Amino acid sequence: MTPFKDKAENFIRLVEQGQRGKLQLCLGQGPPAAQARALLELARYFHWRGLEVVLAYLESGGPDLGPLGQGLERLPHRRLEYRGLAVEEMDLPAVLGRRPRVAVVQDLAHRNVPGATHQARHQDVEALLAAGISVLASADPWQLEGLPGLAPAGGPERPRQVLPAPFWRRADQIILLEETSPAGPPDAPPPPGLPAQALLALRQVVQPTLAQGQTQDMAAGQAPRPCRRLMVCLPGQPAQARQLLAGVQGVIARQGGSWFAVHVSHPQRRGHQTSLDEACQEASRRGAEVVLLEGKDPLHPLLDFASAHGVRHIALGRSRGASWKGLLGLSLAFRLLRHGADFDLHILDLAEDGA
Repeated sequence: MTPFKDKAENFIRLVEQGQRGKLQLCLGQGPPAAQARALLELARYFHWRGLEVVLAYLESGGPDLGPLGQGLERLPHRRLEYRGLAVEEMDLPAVLGRRPRVAVVQDLAHRNVPGATHQARHQDVEALLAAGISVLASADPWQLEGLPGLAPAGGPERPRQVLPAPFWRRADQIILLEETSPAGPPDAPPPPGLPAQALLALRQVVQPTLAQGQTQDMAAGQAPRPCRRLMVCLPGQPAQARQLLAGVQGVIARQGGSWFAVHVSHPQRRGHQTSLDEACQEASRRGAEVVLLEGKDPLHPLLDFASAHGVRHIALGRSRGASWKGLLGLSLAFRLLRHGADFDLHILDLAEDGA
């Protein structure tokens, strides 16, 4: 059983509920075989849970990894000639044509040889995500561009291939493999550890629900902020949805991050479908990922979704016509304040007529 069962289950929920491809990034400083082992363990768990998984690019890692790959579909690599040598790269057209639910890709910072579809493997993965294919991938923390405490790419301390900051910061889930990497040969030197500053910044990425008020500013720069994930409680009325989304979009544009527009419908009291479709289209047009849930009470589906998807900020609208509910403690905003202690709540006043 994978040691990352909880994170694996969260990622499965991400894949099943979202409409776009999701990225789970495993970071490890050990040898490639250690990364491959972790990827295979997670892939086997996804396969056991019913997700369609293919090994899009995985280094062999030695014969000891063979049993872990049994039962998993492995796509052939693309062979290209470079300077007289045969080089294997991920076959992007084959993966897109196969269209699995999850593709496993090792070493995201790898630079492809000339003749491949893209210059870098992370660009191949971007194409998979854009096509709706979720990706389980690996990288070395030293390859993360913009992580405080690391030397710049190609610097004197450690020349390295780089995973650009805008890409790795958009990962939906990040797992640190530092405690699970098997030890190397007895005479092998230990892998160089991350500077304390970089490790602290990275832990803030891996653990997005740190206590409120803890600073994310580091001495040599600002820590990455992929934990800035926002959820909008999407109303079913297009006019109110436009007001709320316009206010939230301004925050996203200034601060960056990803956001969900989540609507919870009562299974027996559905609203006007045309109005809901218009609200969802408006959210999608503004760049939000639309998620539709069901529940007799929206409170718990919203909180469960936020917890499972690393959401830190929740935004919702409040109309003046429903103010009496707030006095009685019945409004959704009041109950979110009471039960959502792990989230920052943002309440926007909405005009009743949508003006």
